[in-house]
Amino acid sequence: VNQSSMAFFIRCCMRTSAQKPLQRPPAFQQLDSSDDDLISRRGQSPHYSQATLFEAAETNDSEEVRRHVAWGFDVNAIDPEDGYTAALLAAESGNLASLEELIAAGAALDAKDSFGRTALYAAAVA
Repeated sequence: VNQSSMAFFIRCCMRTSAQKPLQRPPAFQQLDSSDDDLISRRGQSPHYSQATLFEAAETNDSEEVRRHVAWGFDVNAIDPEDGYTAALLAAESGNLASLEELIAAGAALDAKDSFGRTALYAAAVA
């Protein structure tokens, strides 16, 4: 199964469970000039971390997910405690906008957490 097939399946599952029409992910817009310093430091801001990417994905803050991607955070990073990825958290929480941002950034949808779950599985049962 390729990445685009998995992404389509996830969107369909989440649409069915949320009963919302499919929307295209927001375009990756140019970040404003106030973000230039943060981008050049590639995730070195004390206010942002891999944990804040996980939080943004889980709470459906797609704008923050997009900013984390632009700052250079790894969309495929694995939480050391439970093995979660940002895509799994977004799918499990039913957060389509965040999940679409992560998919657009190349998030792996078949990465397993410590319980053997993937984003694809989480979307199917959400």
